[in-house]
Amino acid sequence: MGCWSFVADRREDRVEIIGSEGRISFSVFDEHPVQLFADEQISLQIPHHEHIQWHHVLGMNAHIRGDAQHPAVAEQALKTDWVMDQILKRH
Repeated sequence: MGCWSFVADRREDRVEIIGSEGRISFSVFDEHPVQLFADEQISLQIPHHEHIQWHHVLGMNAHIRGDAQHPAVAEQALKTDWVMDQILKRH
């Protein structure tokens, strides 16, 4: 299950993956530690790369200028959507 709210009463940057033997919690944009909650609690401080989306921006720029085909185009998204429909048996 995924849940996003862009109009909440507060800003919270947290992703939590819950499994049968514990959970992992981390932030996407903030500098919070990655935390594992299972038989024991482990906390890892993993610094964000300064320019994490730099290669994506370069690819978009080259695509707009016509120098290269950016790999994340709508045509590829449609293929992924088709695969998901087959998995979920939607028509």
